[in-house]
Amino acid sequence: MVPVGRRLSVLQFSQRQIEFVFRARRELGEVFRFRGLIPGDPVVTSHPDHVRSLFTAKPELAPSITAESPLRPIVGPNSVLTANGPRHLRQRKLLLPPFHGEAIERYAAMIREVADRSIDGWPVGEPFPLGHRMQAITLDVIMSGIFGVEGRPPRGTPEHRMRLTVKHLANASTSWWAKIGELMNVGHAEPVGPMRQALGLLDGATYPIIEARRRADDLDERADILSMLMTAQTEDGELLSDQELRDELLTLVLAGFETTANSLAWTWSGCCAPRRPTSGYGQRSAMATAPTTSRRRSPRGCDRGP
Repeated sequence: MVPVGRRLSVLQFSQRQIEFVFRARRELGEVFRFRGLIPGDPVVTSHPDHVRSLFTAKPELAPSITAESPLRPIVGPNSVLTANGPRHLRQRKLLLPPFHGEAIERYAAMIREVADRSIDGWPVGEPFPLGHRMQAITLDVIMSGIFGVEGRPPRGTPEHRMRLTVKHLANASTSWWAKIGELMNVGHAEPVGPMRQALGLLDGATYPIIEARRRADDLDERADILSMLMTAQTEDGELLSDQELRDELLTLVLAGFETTANSLAWTWSGCCAPRRPTSGYGQRSAMATAPTTSRRRSPRGCDRGP
């Protein structure tokens, strides 16, 4: 048993997941029980034989606990990340059309266009912070690929409100009140406290987008993920409800934004910075120096530090 209280355990895990798990493995062995977000104090194992048996076991013998995921208060019960059994299979099938081969090729071309457009605006011959630039690229990709909005959405639109809300909430996610919000939601299926308020802001932008898109005349011709999800049907002709669309949209937006932006920032930092930042917030302060001979930058144009 991890020798700390439940809420302290959750706080430590949320701050340093890898460090927490590896320290517990060193001190307690390959199998230990974790007091955390999931009721019943689940057992954690890193033994290869245990992992193999779990992945090959029948679902009725080793049922998934995704429905009790700490993400459920955020992305809801209809998300492909939190649904179980037949419900999960139904959601997966409905999500397949936006991710077939041709769609992926379109997304790849769109990502290149967004990155090129952003890089063209980078300053030349002077250092600049990477974190905000990577956030901007990631948000533009999300708005284009998921919602079909090219460039920055016009002010006053639900899409513009969504973009600002995601950006502000991501920046606030490392604050002390956000951590308190995480602790308050331990064991809750529905959001409470600050998390409920934050999700209210997201829902206030998400549902108007869904409502407006349902009225679009060219829904069948659009190639963005939201439009394709709206036209996807089950074998019985069922369509996704507004609540289901909301849950899947928040899954796509929130699961991909901050992690992608931070990974991109660290990648550039490792290629371009004189030395790797040691702070957990290094991606915000890492500096990339642009060559003065061209406005086009690439990792190959950077000097690798020691």
